[in-house]
Formats: sequence, structure tokens, C-alpha cells
Amino acid sequence: SKSGQVICASRETGQIYWIRELNSLEGLSKRQLKKERKRPTVWSSPILASNQLILGSSKGQILALNPKTGATEKSLEVKDAVLIGPIAVDGMVYFASDDANLIAIR
Repeated sequence: SKSGQVICASRETGQIYWIRELNSLEGLSKRQLKKERKRPTVWSSPILASNQLILGSSKGQILALNPKTGATEKSLEVKDAVLIGPIAVDGMVYFASDDANLIAIR
């Protein structure tokens, strides 16, 4: 969602299985809170690849989530914002950064 939630729901019934808040403000200092509220983190659309939901953020974070629980399985920091949804080809996941860099992850 635009507010930073990943929501897992049934395609047939719409039943919600889990919701994962990616932009949690807990534990942030007052300075960090002010900065985050001024310019909140935006997330790309996810892709399901290698049994993981994979998505990137406007602050250069790439996450791999467990599709059954929403728990973070892997996290990677890159130097560029990655807002275009990733693609998967031959066991690789590719992100195009906002600075036109190609990021390939196996």
C-alpha cells in the first residue's frame, strides 16, 4: 500500500492472512521521526521469486519476505533508491535503480 504495508489476501475470498508494516516508526529518535514524516519511505511492488516476496525502497533497502508469514528473511542495503518493481529471470532478480544502475541478486 502507499502507507508501506504488504498485505497477503486470498484471491478468491479477499480474506486477509497477514499484514506487514514496513515503515514502522517505533524506536526512532525525534530527529529521525521528523525526517521520516517529512519524506516517508516508498516501496516498489513486490515479486514472488524463489519462494520469497522481494521488493525495494526509496531509501535503498531490498527485502525478501516469507510469503506465508510476512517475516523478513533477508535484507540488503544498496546505495540507490529502487522503486521500479523487480523482475526475475533464470534464478536472478533484477532491480533498476532511480540512478539507472542495474542491481542483480542471485
